[in-house]
Amino acid sequence: MVTAGHRTHHPALLALFSIVTVVAHQQQKQHPFELPKAAWYQKALPTFADALALVRQQLWQMQTFQMSSTDVDTLEVLVPSSTLGLTCFAMLLNG
Repeated sequence: MVTAGHRTHHPALLALFSIVTVVAHQQQKQHPFELPKAAWYQKALPTFADALALVRQQLWQMQTFQMSSTDVDTLEVLVPSSTLGLTCFAMLLNG
């Protein structure tokens, strides 16, 4: 049985899958990377797990996600998570 909550999550998951796929594809075109090698088979193409790992690595290298400085005179700015996600996505697309 599909509940109302599931109906609202499916489009978001499909959108997230699409965003990760597009960003990973753009990164692969700009900066080709070697696919991780599995012991039991040779990969010809990246999997979604490879794409997700690449996008996650790119996000963590961005200035937005770096550790805070030890400076005491810092101001905490609260940003809604939806705005932060869109900002990160836009930064990834712009390279």
